Amino acid sequence: MPLLKKVFVGLLIVLATALGAYFLFRQLLLDTAIQKIEEKVSDRLHCTLSVRQAGFAGFARVRLTGISLLPEDKDTLFTCETATGSFSLARLLRQQPPIDNLELIGGSIRLVQSDSLNSNFSSLIHSERQEAEPDSTLHPGSGYGAMLQTFWNRFLALADFNFTIRSFEIVWTASGYSERLQLEEFTLFETHLIAMATDSIEGIPVNWEMNGTINSKKGIIALEGNCGDAPSRPLPFFKKITGFAFNMKSVSLRLSQDAGKKDKFNLKFHFLKPSVEHWRIADNPVSVD
Repeated sequence: MPLLKKVFVGLLIVLATALGAYFLFRQLLLDTAIQKIEEKVSDRLHCTLSVRQAGFAGFARVRLTGISLLPEDKDTLFTCETATGSFSLARLLRQQPPIDNLELIGGSIRLVQSDSLNSNFSSLIHSERQEAEPDSTLHPGSGYGAMLQTFWNRFLALADFNFTIRSFEIVWTASGYSERLQLEEFTLFETHLIAMATDSIEGIPVNWEMNGTINSKKGIIALEGNCGDAPSRPLPFFKKITGFAFNMKSVSLRLSQDAGKKDKFNLKFHFLKPSVEHWRIADNPVSVD
């Protein structure tokens, strides 16, 4: 009995020492980690990442305030008033980014183009292409299937933790073009996704709603979205990215991967009141049956 008591007391002392060391040095470890991330962003993306204040909002929950990402000699690309996230030991053991329950409150992504070659996000695209080139040389015959699989895995990795985004906007401006997407709420909890946003093109607002399921473990995405009481309206940023507008009233989509076939996917979708708009096709939107 005395031996068991000594072992128990020894374990308590070790636990208390470990907890004391954690609370004593966790802020130093956090500041060091942020500094390393800032240096990495500067080296790889040629951008300045700044965090005004970093601290803890609980035992293992980190809060960052005043975050900004500024490309060299360009307009600010990203800002966030408050970001909080919890450390996840389970995700770390699965070799995933050890962050869960991420919450972003108040912020913006601002894409600014002076012409087709110059923008405040060109350095990020250039960096992504440089990282992708070695993979293509290692697998010259992989083709589009492997590329699609890579994007699929990246997306599911990003959608494999709980997050909430509120009061956030995405703004894209260029010569003769301006579009703003205001995210009132964008939440993924477990596998349930909810999004509410207002898209404004040249000052004309349209409300969008979306809900559905993103199940990264089963490899299934099932979403439904609509533009409320408004008539058929263009998808946000679609015209800017593709060169033509795609209008719709609502959409339902289901994307899944065949079991045991990494390069084969199943896609089902349905659009209500779809139409396309491009000056080479017609002056007015053309319905798609």
